[in-house]
Amino acid sequence: GAHIRTGMGEIDFFTVGYWICETISLVGYGDFTPSTVLSRFVTILTMVSGFVVFTFEVGKIVSMIDKGKRGVGSYVPKNRDHVILVGGGVQNLDETFMTAFLDELYHVSYRSAWPDLVLMTCGAESLNKAKDMFNHNLSREARQRVKFLDGSILNNSDLKRCACGNAKLVWIL
Repeated sequence: GAHIRTGMGEIDFFTVGYWICETISLVGYGDFTPSTVLSRFVTILTMVSGFVVFTFEVGKIVSMIDKGKRGVGSYVPKNRDHVILVGGGVQNLDETFMTAFLDELYHVSYRSAWPDLVLMTCGAESLNKAKDMFNHNLSREARQRVKFLDGSILNNSDLKRCACGNAKLVWIL
């Protein structure tokens, strides 16, 4: 192929392509660099594979975050109890009642026994209202124990999403 003579020696098109890929991938030049065409080709394949895997994994993380915000994800049981709060009383939240409920559930005197709370309500409007109310009335530590889901107790797949079968307690308001 065509070579360009420089102060570093002869550089061919493939070497320039390798340097571009190496620079863009943030791999850098390092102490050890491949010197043969085959080793540079394998290095380029590894860098491109890293791009693909990284992009795919970041996409999955963004999707999980989005599902969580929209309430369409699932509660994953942990090594602690979880309770579920569902029903029309959740959909039409009374802030005074809910604040008293949360004060009791997440009282500081028994912090070590705090359960996870899965709150399921139907519709984006009531889900967002609940999130706002919980953000306003719960400590950051307690908020980390709450999972909001958009769904109905009349739907079996929604009951599975909130791990109803493993729940310590289910409140239907």
